[in-house]
Amino acid sequence: MILFFLTIIVYVNRKANIPATKLVKTIILILLIVQILDYATMVLSGESVYQIDIPDPQFRIQLRTVLTTLLYILRPTIILLELFVIYPRKKHWIPLAIPTILNACIYLPTMFGRPLAFEINGVNAWIPLFPFNLSIYIVQLLYVLILLLLTVQSFRGKNHTASLILLSIFIISVATAVIEYFSAHTGTTNSVTALCVLVYYIYLSTIYQQEMRETISKKELEIAKNELTILKNQMQPHFIYNSLATIRLLAKRDSKKAVKSIDDFSKYLKSHIGAIQNEDLIPFMEELENVKVYLSMVQESFRSNIELTYELEVTEFKLPPLSLEPIVENAVNHGICRLDGTITIQTFSDNKHIIIRVNDSGSKETPSEDYKLYHNGIGLDNTAKRLKMQCDGELKTDFSEKGGIVEVILPIVKGNTE
Repeated sequence: MILFFLTIIVYVNRKANIPATKLVKTIILILLIVQILDYATMVLSGESVYQIDIPDPQFRIQLRTVLTTLLYILRPTIILLELFVIYPRKKHWIPLAIPTILNACIYLPTMFGRPLAFEINGVNAWIPLFPFNLSIYIVQLLYVLILLLLTVQSFRGKNHTASLILLSIFIISVATAVIEYFSAHTGTTNSVTALCVLVYYIYLSTIYQQEMRETISKKELEIAKNELTILKNQMQPHFIYNSLATIRLLAKRDSKKAVKSIDDFSKYLKSHIGAIQNEDLIPFMEELENVKVYLSMVQESFRSNIELTYELEVTEFKLPPLSLEPIVENAVNHGICRLDGTITIQTFSDNKHIIIRVNDSGSKETPSEDYKLYHNGIGLDNTAKRLKMQCDGELKTDFSEKGGIVEVILPIVKGNTE
């Protein structure tokens, strides 16, 4: 059953690049072979309820000897592969494999009639040959001690989860080795080894999935930052173009006002270029100052009497830079068409959100074709995208002949309130 679940997990993650997957597949194959050999030796020894009729007793003994020898060679190999899974530094694999190779050299002569570690006598009884029969237990004990060393090293690090898993594997391995040595019950090692590999592979799969999620999150964050940079770069020429157009119109009529407008434009550029370079949220009152500078330029440029009124219930919060000014600019250009009118800025809270409402009084006149050339229509769209990316905010609009209403809805979370 453990092998079955281990095989299912490996199959499900076949397309994932989980470390040590090839080693785990090899362990599954060897464990399957060991299970078959274990069952076959039980049948040949007469310990199984199922019996095979072999007329030649000597052939039965020889066959059992070969299969038992293979078992004693493969069992340490499985534990060795388990260590390879836990300790993936390949430069140390050859030294780790030496005990398994020596164990194989001790047991292998038994297959050719020169027993060193065990023999099966004429009545089909298994007889250990001291001291070489202890080699498999010594190798297993050595690997358990290496596992203990890895566990201690792991506890010195910061990965406590891996440390606890390794400690559990160490305790189970010691208990299994003791049980097998004193009871000569050889079937326990296979099940416990499969269980240890299953647990550790599940751990590796979990770590892999976690790393993949972190990688995806980093890529998504990088994409979002790139999109934000693109949006800001779109906003910058948009503001500069409209501002220069405003100063150009004013310079033809009144040089003194043009000079004042240039001063305002300098403040305007300073605040907006700084905002474009800033990825953090800024205080609402700072953004409101940008709005005032912009309206001052518009009033001087178009000889309009635009009234800006405030109904501010909350002011101690933050928002993305260049998020309120484009809304007011849209109200000036499209709502009141740069003519006399009123723009009202309201702020209030519904306990879950901070809401900024920009309302214009509307205009009865239709904008001229010359005016339409100065507005490329990306202001509100970019503002909505930046609000969503930077603070999970939302932009709602409602335009009619009687005026327009634009609402910025900011969730009340740590980071957008001061």
